[in-house]
Amino acid sequence: MIANRHAAVHGDLPPIRQKHWFMFQPSDAVGLAGIAMFLCGAWIMFAGRHPPPLWITWMVGPTLCYLGGATTAIWLLWRMFGARPRN
Repeated sequence: MIANRHAAVHGDLPPIRQKHWFMFQPSDAVGLAGIAMFLCGAWIMFAGRHPPPLWITWMVGPTLCYLGGATTAIWLLWRMFGARPRN
């Protein structure tokens, strides 16, 4: 009896994986949220003509910017060094 039917039919060729154009994973929502927080914080801090009230500019802007930057960095590390599914 043949233990591995694929290897018997196709020799030692690995199975072909279908490539999808949509490369996002479910964890990418964390990265997109981090980028959005970073951009919103930067916009609040560096708004030009019509800046928000001063307490928002000094408290909410940097908080969003720093949290968004940290979230994006953690997501990038998670994406680069995370566990990959076995084929």
